[in-house]
Amino acid sequence: MTSWKLSTKSVVSALLIMLAVAVYRPLVVWAENPWDLAAPQELFLFSLVVLAIQTIGLLVLRSVGLSSLTSTAAASGSMLIAIHWHQVRILDPWLWLIGLLGLAAVLQLSERAPWISYLSWMAVAVLILAPIVQLGVRHVQRSDPYPIVDLAPRSTVDATNKVEDVLVLIVDSYPSLQLARDWFDHDPAELVSALTTSGFTVEEVGWSHNTFTGLAVPGLLELQPIAESGPIAAWGNRRSTYDLIRGQSLVATSLRSAGFEYTHIESGWEGAHCGHGVDNCLMASWFRETSWKLLEHSLLRSWLLTRYGNISVPGTKQTIAHLSSLRSRFDDGNKDFVFAHLLLPHAPIVVDQNCEVTPQSGVDRGNLDPEETEPEPTQEFASQLACVDSLLAEVVVLVGNRTAAIVTGDHGPGSGGQVQRSSETWSDADIAERFSVLLAHRLPNGCSQPRTDSNLEVMRAIVDCTVDIDLPPNNGGFLIGAENPKWVDPARMEAIKQRLSSGLIQPDES
Repeated sequence: MTSWKLSTKSVVSALLIMLAVAVYRPLVVWAENPWDLAAPQELFLFSLVVLAIQTIGLLVLRSVGLSSLTSTAAASGSMLIAIHWHQVRILDPWLWLIGLLGLAAVLQLSERAPWISYLSWMAVAVLILAPIVQLGVRHVQRSDPYPIVDLAPRSTVDATNKVEDVLVLIVDSYPSLQLARDWFDHDPAELVSALTTSGFTVEEVGWSHNTFTGLAVPGLLELQPIAESGPIAAWGNRRSTYDLIRGQSLVATSLRSAGFEYTHIESGWEGAHCGHGVDNCLMASWFRETSWKLLEHSLLRSWLLTRYGNISVPGTKQTIAHLSSLRSRFDDGNKDFVFAHLLLPHAPIVVDQNCEVTPQSGVDRGNLDPEETEPEPTQEFASQLACVDSLLAEVVVLVGNRTAAIVTGDHGPGSGGQVQRSSETWSDADIAERFSVLLAHRLPNGCSQPRTDSNLEVMRAIVDCTVDIDLPPNNGGFLIGAENPKWVDPARMEAIKQRLSSGLIQPDES
């Protein structure tokens, strides 16, 4: 018959070891993703689940007669390995496991030698504090200290009553139509037909003003480029710029003050998480970025990749479903502002033209940074674009007669690997690819058309027609980089535009 009599130290040591296993992965995820993370409570919910599984395992092992030490080591060690299954070739989890097992043995020995007790509790402190220290260090290392311009002041404005509804739809990494045809061999005829039928003006080549989402989307919603060229600062500011995406932008605050109800649709990316200033939040499901990062190195990784390919797939489909559910909100007599962000067609390449996960999606991609898996100019990327076209065709029909809408890429692809290189090394082809984006817009009668073919100017035209507002100044510049942003010389940018339009720039240009 099994004896369940345990000393207080045995119980406390087992609990601390299991707790250390439970919080390690969430704290590492937080450390690796410090500024994106908008819902840290999800990390600790994961910790509670891991702790519960370990507890059940411990009780089962104790019930069959194993000692407290063996049961704790087996339950916690197995759980730690399961969580880091696809990181077995990385040293950190193994060191953590060895340390925990050694700690379990030391804590048991401390029953007989009091002096060992002090050492064991010091070891507990070190093991629990290690990921917390790592969290702090990574916050410093991964901060993006780009200089930020003085943002326009927020004030109450009045509606012009020319526009009833506003739709802003960001399609991550979708290139300009011309580039899609010439560089990626993709025919966007289906999308163009759906857009023009719904009253959109579709640009052959549209332009963004930044090279990555974290500055491009906030700039669009702030009606001006939000970063400046200049030296890096001492601390990061990505979270403050993400707050502009999450509901604190000039566009959102101005429209809400004019009586527009703001519906924010999450994409799965934490940067587009609902924040303060959102009236209606249509949330992403469990597969959003936090959950994905917690599970992507676990035993579930292969299943996740085979089933979903990437978080971008279920995230995009969910966003489309949310948009479709808003059909009755357009032209219903009430003022609505809707913001949505699609993760597709951003890399990696994971779906075919029918939006089905491709077989190669189940291959373990290792530990590459997402930006290192930017699409190559291949048929696979064209298929992913075709999938997105079919999804967009479902929702662009939502707009009503008095809807002002923009459908745009935040930046173009990066098949030349330019995102990982210093901005000084970018060729004209690199710049053309990353700055030229999908751009379609629709303005009701009585609204002035945009002055240029940039998505920023389109957004300014939409807001200017929707509310009585003094628009912030726009220098019209094009900014490369984050940690040390550089302006593209205006003359060079103009030459690039002309050469891209004439077909003289090719994707393999050095």
